[in-house]
Amino acid sequence: MVVNGEKSWKKILVYIKRGVSSANFRTWFSSTIFGKLEENTITLIVPSAFVKEQLALRYLGLIEEAIGVILGSNLKI
Repeated sequence: MVVNGEKSWKKILVYIKRGVSSANFRTWFSSTIFGKLEENTITLIVPSAFVKEQLALRYLGLIEEAIGVILGSNLKI
């Protein structure tokens, strides 16, 4: 699978934005950036361990869903 990670992440964020409030999107997703895509794993860069923890607790399912819809595959995050 050949994927432009940054462009794909922007599309994933558009998908996610539809599923959360504007305030939650700004708080949890606006500062996330694409890190790398290797094998079946996507790495994201977040501003802090707290944001990472909250994304995992609150939005992991939505992030996985968005990745599946946009990329057509299931990736580990």
